Amino acid sequence: MRSRRSMAAATAVLTDTPTGQTAGELTDVAYLPDGSALTTGRQGSVRWTPKSGGQSTEIASIPVYTGGSLGLTSIAVAPDYATSRTIYTARALSTGGGERAFRVSKWQAEGTGAPTGLTGEKPVLQIPVNSDNRGIQDLAVDPSGADLWVAVGDNAADQAPETATKDTVDKFALRALDPGQPTGKILRVNTNGVGVSNNPFYDKFAPDSWRSRTYLSGLRDPRLTLDQRGGIVVTDNGWAARNEVNIALPGQNLKWPCWEGNGKTPGYRDLAECGGVLNTAPLTETARQANSGLLGGVFYAGQSYPESYRARHFVADKGAGTLSTLSFDSTGRMVDQPAALASGIGTPAAIATAPNGDIVVADASTSALRRLSYRPANKAPTASFDVTVEPVTRRVWFDASTSTDPDFDNLDYEWDFGDGGAGTGGVLFHVYDPAAEKGDRHPDREGQPRGDDDHDPVRHPRSHRSHRSGGHDVRTGSGHALPRERADHTDGGGHRSRRRAAHRELNRGEGGLPESGQLHDQRAAHRFGAELLAALPGGQRQQGRHHRVRDQQPRCRGQSAVRRPATAGQGLDRRVA
Repeated sequence: MRSRRSMAAATAVLTDTPTGQTAGELTDVAYLPDGSALTTGRQGSVRWTPKSGGQSTEIASIPVYTGGSLGLTSIAVAPDYATSRTIYTARALSTGGGERAFRVSKWQAEGTGAPTGLTGEKPVLQIPVNSDNRGIQDLAVDPSGADLWVAVGDNAADQAPETATKDTVDKFALRALDPGQPTGKILRVNTNGVGVSNNPFYDKFAPDSWRSRTYLSGLRDPRLTLDQRGGIVVTDNGWAARNEVNIALPGQNLKWPCWEGNGKTPGYRDLAECGGVLNTAPLTETARQANSGLLGGVFYAGQSYPESYRARHFVADKGAGTLSTLSFDSTGRMVDQPAALASGIGTPAAIATAPNGDIVVADASTSALRRLSYRPANKAPTASFDVTVEPVTRRVWFDASTSTDPDFDNLDYEWDFGDGGAGTGGVLFHVYDPAAEKGDRHPDREGQPRGDDDHDPVRHPRSHRSHRSGGHDVRTGSGHALPRERADHTDGGGHRSRRRAAHRELNRGEGGLPESGQLHDQRAAHRFGAELLAALPGGQRQQGRHHRVRDQQPRCRGQSAVRRPATAGQGLDRRVA
């Protein structure tokens, strides 16, 4: 079941779709052409979640090695999946004799519609493991389907930067600087695992060498995103102080471990190997906090988001639990630095683009897919009702079927009859006690009898055989009043009608009720205190419970009012700037 969580801006909604992965284990997501999703769990689980967000199914449990942070880390879908049924995975596995390796594999999805399994594994790449940290971190398939992009971490042992010296740092990290080594790189290979012929270091005599496969060097903990306009955005998580966002240029070296962002790194900076290494400045950098790390760089090309978020890149910080946007121009110059769009989004493990362009965050803490959607501003419905009286039985029928909603949402109805009675439904009746008629007092003037010259607090037509009231004044969950609209209840002269004629009509019948089968104007409905509350378009729920928005303004009886779903998110740390 999907759980929908609204955000502080009225039209922004995070929709949570459970994946079935164990909480804390979700590592990646990839969408199939039909809008369903494949997700990976660190322990080797591959699950399919239908587009509707219904029950997920495990389609494979792949053997993995899960020491440290390793395991099944990434999944990618071939562009021609509809016909080829091809997907790719990246994982760590045991190879026997205590040895371990990082492997990219090609698989075929079983079944003809929804995938039911994975079969026919074909290894594409395999890299020996040095330590239980930062292996193959990300995987993407080129839109042509011919090439794979593989983000490989430095695979060095961890150490606290505060105590690092040139004698204690793991020099294995220096391999990130060498195009002839596989770690700390963005690799580009064809689907058979050999280097692409226009790679910057390609050697036609050794197409399967690491040098031939290397596209970008000098990385620690990279993630990559293919910009649909062309180009590759790479985020790299630092060690001591800074995280980076980069545009990948062929053959470029970003100089980890000697540099991190625009600063030199503890311990490594004192090594002879880093002595003459000049920095390559990142596109931008952010301060690194405890357990933080940037990922994503997904470009939004849809049309449903506000203009200010279009043609921007989205990045998430898995430690801070934030989703931010940034932009740069065609020359690679920053236009807008990363700015937080939402916070409290969990522990992002990956960012993807849904088939309609919406940004989706894979939250490892809940193992849910959190989809950011923007909907057109929710317009308030117009409450309207007809009233019919049965004088003998004192039964008053109320029919709200003429209420309308400009968004064509389904409406629920609540009634306050003004005498302590209440009801629900579009059509219903209420029987009034005769005692309610004695004294003919204005319901909003304590102790003051109603006179013939008193004015109604709402406008209404004279001598109208049925009652129809319109108008609303509601507030969103954030307290902003929506525009007030009222039907024209004035008489032909532009003055408020008096209750004189209706008053005489009511007093002719038993107990003051009119003898006619219908009310002559709003007066009787007003006097009986019938109050229509057209409420809550169906389906707007949070955690399975309706959240109603109550009008904060005083409302006289007989005036129709509208309730719309509350903009949830109050009390939730999910904010939209």
